[in-house]
Amino acid sequence: MNYLYLGFADLYLPAVAAALHLQQLDAAAVPAAAKLASLPYFRRAARDEDGKLFLAGSDSAGHKVFLLSVKTQPEVVARAVESLLGLYRLPLHEAKVVSCLPGNPQQAMWGRMLSKFGLNGLEKELACRMARNCFKDLVRTVTDARLTRQPGFGLFDSSARI
Repeated sequence: MNYLYLGFADLYLPAVAAALHLQQLDAAAVPAAAKLASLPYFRRAARDEDGKLFLAGSDSAGHKVFLLSVKTQPEVVARAVESLLGLYRLPLHEAKVVSCLPGNPQQAMWGRMLSKFGLNGLEKELACRMARNCFKDLVRTVTDARLTRQPGFGLFDSSARI
């Protein structure tokens, strides 16, 4: 099984989800902003990284955990992965795309604007606040992803927002 934590325009929420999945963060307590900021891949995705998979590690069961970000239409990613698995005649349960999209897509827009204006510190602060605010939802999302062993992409819901 491969887990793909999907973000919108950045890697902030997928990085937190991957860290939770790999037990690098304590799910019982909301981490400090400094702890979040120090996570690998807790950053904005560069232009050439749109749709690129980043290996975060392997969990205790040996399953690989990836994260990725797309700038538009995240629901297409799940369909593309499903199509590729079918093309290579692999079972659908080989990969699970898990949505880590912000509840309000404008949050990603505000982060991009801060970055464009060179206010990277403020962008990182906004990302930390967003991750801390939705931490419990991320814990639930990761727990559901790890426990659900159904084939296909049952956990991916393009309307699901954290």
